[in-house]
Amino acid sequence: MQAWSDTVAAGVAVEPEMWTFRTLLPCAAFLVNPLLLVKCLDGEMKGADSALAQRARQPVQIWPFYAVLEPPVREQLDQPCPSGIHYKGLSLMRGLASSPLSDLALFVHLLGCRCGNGFFEVARHPENSRWNLF
Repeated sequence: MQAWSDTVAAGVAVEPEMWTFRTLLPCAAFLVNPLLLVKCLDGEMKGADSALAQRARQPVQIWPFYAVLEPPVREQLDQPCPSGIHYKGLSLMRGLASSPLSDLALFVHLLGCRCGNGFFEVARHPENSRWNLF
């Protein structure tokens, strides 16, 4: 819920500030059970992605797995995305719109975003830049 409300307020997905309850809870949950960490991070991703999908008027698919779907590609070719929202699949789907493998590529892309870092780009929190270890 916090990720959704923060994303609605900011208009973009912003990572939470380090060393707060919101970032330490998944770490503590990992010590209890690694699956709890996955569920905490999954909730963060779903909350932020749902808020951005709602703002961009993009449909959300619940079954067989949670996914943010793009509007039809042909309609999007002439329309820019709402300001501040950067969907990861737009250029990929534009290139595959006429390909016979477009359905398979779309499924693989959606599954990759669902199991990875989400469907939208996440902005760095300004305070977290000093904790960049890599």
